[in-house]
Amino acid sequence: MASVNGEYQSVAVDDPATVPVEEPAPVPPPPANEYIQVPTVLPLSHFPTDIEQTEQTEHPAADSSREFEYPEDWLVGIFYFFLGALLLSSVNAFNSSRFARFFPPELYLQSLSVSGLRVSNSSLAADFTAEFFLYNNNWGSSVTLDGVEVSVLYYDDTVLGTAKSGQEFGLGPMSAREAEMNLERTGEVKAHEPAVGLEVLRRIKDEVETDRVLSLGLRFKMTAEYNYGKDGGRKKGAEVMGECLGVIVEMDPEIGIGSWRFDFGGMECAVFATFEDDEASQL
Repeated sequence: MASVNGEYQSVAVDDPATVPVEEPAPVPPPPANEYIQVPTVLPLSHFPTDIEQTEQTEHPAADSSREFEYPEDWLVGIFYFFLGALLLSSVNAFNSSRFARFFPPELYLQSLSVSGLRVSNSSLAADFTAEFFLYNNNWGSSVTLDGVEVSVLYYDDTVLGTAKSGQEFGLGPMSAREAEMNLERTGEVKAHEPAVGLEVLRRIKDEVETDRVLSLGLRFKMTAEYNYGKDGGRKKGAEVMGECLGVIVEMDPEIGIGSWRFDFGGMECAVFATFEDDEASQL
């Protein structure tokens, strides 16, 4: 019924039962040769056996370079913190021992801040700021390794090594007399001059009466970010900091100086001592 000019009139409406319904056309089955025959029992070769390969296949977009993703990562940072504390206490004990008389008290190390250090055999690739051996505040080098040269001591009858970021050490000889002439001429030894601490190492060699002396200063700080608490929601960005001090030396065991060998970043070290003044020993 519909109202037209105030009067009701009947309107014809289609009966739903009489309206034709269009049914979709049936999909023809694929040809017989397109069916995949799956065996009931799959061979073992069908399944990947390499776990790492499986994870990489399942997560191709995963970033493997992210650090501190698992709890073990910040545990490593805590391990280095206690390792540094142990080495520091060992250094203090050594400095008060009778073997400290073999070495000049002016020899000490400054800090080495590491952001990425990779050592493999004689190769070094790193980005860090460092101050290596200092002798009376004149003998040493303070540099940044990011395309900038760094000087490193490597003693083998007055041999000093220099390196640039991502390159191998280049070793070249220089006599202690040349180092003395540079010091007399300029008043200090520049970071780019291969003359850092050679006379100091020569004095060590003469005192202990042995040719087996290899010396390299290394002191660094490590920072590890981690979360803890319920759901890891507390103390975000907390830091674990520590320092590891050491001199890599091989000496005649007959004089009684022992060594502690350990592996750090692929570089094996025999650490026995460092020498610091009061100011440099502050953490």
